[in-house]
Amino acid sequence: VLTVTTKVDGEVRSSVTAGRTTTATESPVTLTFDNAYDAGEVTVGGNADARIAATKSLENRPLENGQFTFEVRNKLDAAGGVVATGTNDAAGAVAFGELTYTTASLNRDVAAKIATVDTSGAADVYTYQYTVSEATDGLADDGITAKTQSFDIVVEVTDDRAGNLTARVVYPADSGGVLAFENVYGTDDVFSLEIAGSKELAVEYG
Repeated sequence: VLTVTTKVDGEVRSSVTAGRTTTATESPVTLTFDNAYDAGEVTVGGNADARIAATKSLENRPLENGQFTFEVRNKLDAAGGVVATGTNDAAGAVAFGELTYTTASLNRDVAAKIATVDTSGAADVYTYQYTVSEATDGLADDGITAKTQSFDIVVEVTDDRAGNLTARVVYPADSGGVLAFENVYGTDDVFSLEIAGSKELAVEYG
């Protein structure tokens, strides 16, 4: 005999008795909670607060707007593709395109081993290693030689775990926070080629 009794707030509201005996087995109930975290995005370059600061100088000849091209490549990316480009203006300032980072792209890049992350502190710090170089193809045909060809920089993106991303650019220690690309026109000058590295780093926050 199976008796089913229904109570509401301890008060019996109904009771049903059936003549057939059955055994009920309780099935476990699984509740799945899916949470998503998104800290938005942060940009380096363009009109963002954090930018790659660079200048261009040309000895023995005036600079022209857009005369030289610069490329940013991820040092850990075996494909070696260009992730951003820049050009100079007539005053020698170099403006680079935007590098945009999101929560999804940061984690994707870490998984692809083209970025690293440090989660040991109060925030997650993602690190990108870039080489910024001048595109020198065709310069010799114009009588121009690059005295400084490339610099290594680091971009650090910090996730404060409260939904906010910030970025900063880390420059070579002896750069003064600016990548100074120098070219010379003509063959009169004698100089040594400089390829700047990043043994020690100076930081500019953005």
